Amino acid sequence: EEKEFLVYLQPKFSLTNGRQTGAEALVRWMHPEKGLLYPGRFISLFERNGFIMELDMNILDDLCNRLRKWIRKGIKPMPLSINISMQNLYDENFVKRVKEIVHKHGVPENLIMLEFAEESVAGNLELTQEVIDSLKKEGFLIAMDDFGRSATSMNTLYQIKVDELKIDRQFLLENEKTERGQSIINTVMETSKKLGINVVGEGVNDKSQAQ
Repeated sequence: EEKEFLVYLQPKFSLTNGRQTGAEALVRWMHPEKGLLYPGRFISLFERNGFIMELDMNILDDLCNRLRKWIRKGIKPMPLSINISMQNLYDENFVKRVKEIVHKHGVPENLIMLEFAEESVAGNLELTQEVIDSLKKEGFLIAMDDFGRSATSMNTLYQIKVDELKIDRQFLLENEKTERGQSIINTVMETSKKLGINVVGEGVNDKSQAQ
């Protein structure tokens, strides 16, 4: 209500042509007393007290509002991603709430990408698959976030239908420096290509990581 939660957009670029292909929403809390707070300071608390579900919807509303403004100004929009807390999957009204926010702003569903952490997905495959299937039927894009943290990563990839796979930053850093690690990354990318899934590398900051 006080507009203390700020949404920043972290760009995603194509390694093929260097152009921006989308962006991911990052939230910060401009606390009236403590100043700018990063997610590590408050997300775990919100997950415990249930407020995370309201924050997710608040961020989604912000993204749809931006997209609507871009479209009205004649600016070609690109898909915007938002991280979705696992708690939302247990809310029977989750899909309905997402649809209502998007329809309120008149934004095409294929401009919204909903990201689900792989660890959360792997923890309840049946439930997640049901929710994701419902979202995809409505036209929303789906991403699997933090891929590589789970011991059953490849199994999860085969079972859940997603549009985008985000390789976990730590997974990338741990495997980029050795021949064996690079082979693992190559396998993930080749498998994703065969399944028609786009791949995003998190935390790519230099040329060697991009390569």
